[in-house]
Amino acid sequence: MTTTFARIRFHLPRDRRINADTKTFAISNTELPTPFEIVALDSDVLSKASNVVLRSGAFETPDAAAMSGRRAEQALMIAAAKIRLGIDLGTPGARSGFLAAGLEMVRAMNGLSADTAVVNDALGLTLVDASRKAVFAGVGAAQLVVGTPVEQFAEAFIAGYALAPFVSDRSALALELFSASRFEGSVRARFLTLVSAVECIATRPPRGGSAVTLVRSFQNILNQSLVDDVDRSQLQGSLQDLERRSITGTCKALVEDHCVTERARLFVKCYHARSKLVHEGRTEIDIGAHVHDLEQVVGDTIIGSIMPVA
Repeated sequence: MTTTFARIRFHLPRDRRINADTKTFAISNTELPTPFEIVALDSDVLSKASNVVLRSGAFETPDAAAMSGRRAEQALMIAAAKIRLGIDLGTPGARSGFLAAGLEMVRAMNGLSADTAVVNDALGLTLVDASRKAVFAGVGAAQLVVGTPVEQFAEAFIAGYALAPFVSDRSALALELFSASRFEGSVRARFLTLVSAVECIATRPPRGGSAVTLVRSFQNILNQSLVDDVDRSQLQGSLQDLERRSITGTCKALVEDHCVTERARLFVKCYHARSKLVHEGRTEIDIGAHVHDLEQVVGDTIIGSIMPVA
């Protein structure tokens, strides 16, 4: 019987690594359907590798491998948020790689036999026939580096695998933005991305009945007014938006649900700074002095929002 394993390749930010003095590290737990291992691709040890693979054990069917692989991808993103790591799975978007003719050229240039599978070394999930030898072909591409203990990474991945079924489309986007912030080239871009991650999971509730009644009375006044069509349309949109609570207050309440009140105040401060930065190009607060604490708040809020309610 042909078996299949899931292979997930990912990049780490240029200033982050997984600390292990081995090329591979096994991850095994009762929460996992199969043992996994992480493998350094661009170095002899994980602690120096920015290009890493997570590989599952063999599954009896491709469907089972695909299901576990997709869940493992979500687990990686959750783990990245839990330990403030940042992971690039290369999705969404087109994957670069060789066409079929290019893969055959790689086979011929390296003298590989016909029973050896030559597979594009794509970022993200790839299903691999475990019964054949596989070779992965890729198109190739000085600073302080912070290491994460490999045991901490493994623990976070196991916890993430358990949480993965509860990840919604919105929380998946928030996790993606959280990791993406680690790859931003400037502290301002990182700051903006982190704040946006919380917005993704914030659902604005409707205002109380008396407040909605007041807003609708303003709408009636507007409908009877003599303002021009452009202003009328814009004001109607603004008044309709007022029927729900503000995004600032909603984000603050969300952060308070999963962090202490002091952290919620910090987020509101950062949210106001974000608004000034977006609309005026500058802000008075020292973004660099706040971005580390903001990252902790955002990570805890995203993970807390995914956790199932007891």
